[in-house]
Amino acid sequence: MVERPYKCPLCHASFRNESGMMWHVSRRHEAPQALEALGKNYEEKVDKLRQDNVAQARENTDLKGELDDTKTKLLNTTINLTKEQEENITLMSQISKMTDLQTRLITALALRDVILRECSGIKLPIPFYESDKNLQTPSQPKKADL
Repeated sequence: MVERPYKCPLCHASFRNESGMMWHVSRRHEAPQALEALGKNYEEKVDKLRQDNVAQARENTDLKGELDDTKTKLLNTTINLTKEQEENITLMSQISKMTDLQTRLITALALRDVILRECSGIKLPIPFYESDKNLQTPSQPKKADL
């Protein structure tokens, strides 16, 4: 294996060529020094980034809590909606049964009227229509016909 002739003067890392060593020095050792030259401390910058990360983590935790609360509310709403739908189905079934019973009752009343008229000759008034005292039945002659 070829010996690496270039060494970093600051950390003594070895490199195959001069450009690799120069890249290492500029990226690893001069960046903090360049920040200090601009009036900023590298450690302060790192601390600020850490604080930003902590603040972001808190915000993420808060958002996750809100998301969980919203999911819980949605689940409860879905459960309540399902219960309401079941109740609506039950009520619709009851209405259908009542309609069937009402239809049977009307049919029984009509059949009763037919049987009474045919067997006994009794004609009952129709309970589903309002009667008007001024109306004349077709079996009665009108005064003009007399």
